[in-house]
Amino acid sequence: MNNIYIPKLGDVVIPGTHPKKGHFMQPDLPVIAGLKAMYIHGGTLELSMRNRADNTAPLIKVGSPSIQADFGAVCSFGNCFDTGKVSTKNQTHIVICKPVKPTAATETQQAFMMGNYSYSGSPAVYRGDGLAFLFSGQSLYGAFVEDNNVTPMNMINYYSAAYDTTKWAAFVELVDGDNGVARIAARQGGPLNWQNSKALVNRTAYTDRTIRIGSHHAPAAYPAGAAITMGMELIFETALTQTQVTSVLDSVSAYLSAAWGITDLG
Repeated sequence: MNNIYIPKLGDVVIPGTHPKKGHFMQPDLPVIAGLKAMYIHGGTLELSMRNRADNTAPLIKVGSPSIQADFGAVCSFGNCFDTGKVSTKNQTHIVICKPVKPTAATETQQAFMMGNYSYSGSPAVYRGDGLAFLFSGQSLYGAFVEDNNVTPMNMINYYSAAYDTTKWAAFVELVDGDNGVARIAARQGGPLNWQNSKALVNRTAYTDRTIRIGSHHAPAAYPAGAAITMGMELIFETALTQTQVTSVLDSVSAYLSAAWGITDLG
């Protein structure tokens, strides 16, 4: 079920513009343990920045992300959101966005969904976690995962023919530092597809940079920031099980259908 949260109606006129009922709704999640943030973009900047899991910790606007009238916001490097949160040893990041399919490994084509991927330190090195759309011979999505205090390892999922860029899809990065494993998955028009896993040596959660939505902290690296349409993100500071991730996405899919008429996740 999807609950409607409206503080007061009746004869009281709520200020602001709310063109869609979805602006008053949010998912009824089956798992909330460890949930530190849930963002749903669209309508207004204020609504797009609101943290539905903790209203005392909204997003921070960076530059000028383009807020859609209904569901979504278009981000790019320098025009995105900052969560103010850092990576943790155990975490599960879930993103709802429209896939980007780069045709070359260039800064202007590759796009970052979410993460704190950075280039810093002395000497400067790449650090952090994140989900991204990349190019290596073909379009793919992948994850960077900080481990053992070295350059983040890559988890790659080739998908050049799999996802429709005009429709919404879900992407997941699951990091279980306690048990030494990281996984990525995706879903559009069918079941959640777990494609890749990597063993972790000694999970380190790099905290030099905060987690950004629709961008990152490493402009000299790939991907530097093609425009990407972001819809929704969830940050759990715990490693969910694969079954729990599936149940959360089932709830999100039901919410998208009820609130926005979006049935792309399946």
